[in-house]
Amino acid sequence: MQIRALGAGLSRPTSRPPNPASPSWSRSPRWSGSAWPSPSAGSPATESGAVGTWRSSSSARSSAPRLSASGANALNQWAERDRDGLMPRTAKRPLPSGTLLPSRVFAVASALVVLGLGVLWLTSGLAAMCVSAACVGVYLFLYTPLKTQTWTATLVGAIPGALPPLIGWCAGYREFGFGAAVAPGGVALFMLMFVWQLPHFLAIAWMYREDYARGGHAVLPVVDKSGVKTSIVIAVFTVLLIPATISPVIAMPRVLGPLSLFTAAVSGLLFAGLVARLLKTRTREHARAVFFASIIHLPLLLVVMVLDAFVRTFF
Repeated sequence: MQIRALGAGLSRPTSRPPNPASPSWSRSPRWSGSAWPSPSAGSPATESGAVGTWRSSSSARSSAPRLSASGANALNQWAERDRDGLMPRTAKRPLPSGTLLPSRVFAVASALVVLGLGVLWLTSGLAAMCVSAACVGVYLFLYTPLKTQTWTATLVGAIPGALPPLIGWCAGYREFGFGAAVAPGGVALFMLMFVWQLPHFLAIAWMYREDYARGGHAVLPVVDKSGVKTSIVIAVFTVLLIPATISPVIAMPRVLGPLSLFTAAVSGLLFAGLVARLLKTRTREHARAVFFASIIHLPLLLVVMVLDAFVRTFF
């Protein structure tokens, strides 16, 4: 059943969880054609009536996390509309530009969060909903207010950015409940996402440090004028990213093998080479190279993991 949770974690979360002790654990998983996992044996598909039909709907499962994420993002923009208006990069967003009314955005965004969490509970279980709620809560009530206070807010913000794989893991393992949130595979995917975000975001903040300073954001490249600390932090997390990219292979040996391991090692070393150059030069140009490398490194790795899991499971 690991491939189903892997599919959930590597896309965005959905579906519901299986108990390792139950008979369904040993059955071959069904590849659903999309990235979303299908319900496990003995789940909503066996229920009767409208609720069973609703809970077995893959579109409902896949929509739920998108609804809450969209609502959280909109609430974040609502809270930061004044600061966004000070930065050229964000000044044309609907709220700072005056295209939308703040009161309406707040109402619709709040409804989206509540609706998304409710649908996730119905279709994917309480554990998935609680992890999703934690994701929204940390993002809105910790990360957003801390952004203007300390650069370590970036570490806090990496938590909600890394939680979606755990939502998917809880959704993919139905009867395991909250235990799915601490399963090795889900934790490995969480750590991969968490560590990757630091070099990725700090490279963006380096490129747009003037914008962030104008908006009052205390990101590290703003408070670190020389770039020495920023480049060191990027380098440290890039080194940590190498074992983090390998950890899913170790955590899920039945579905991930040499292909994922090779891709993780080679892509990680190439990425580290670009970071080493940034550490030496500390220029915007090389920060930009690190940013583009980061958005190639992670998607490449996740796509290879899904393909590896598919091939090793069915061939």
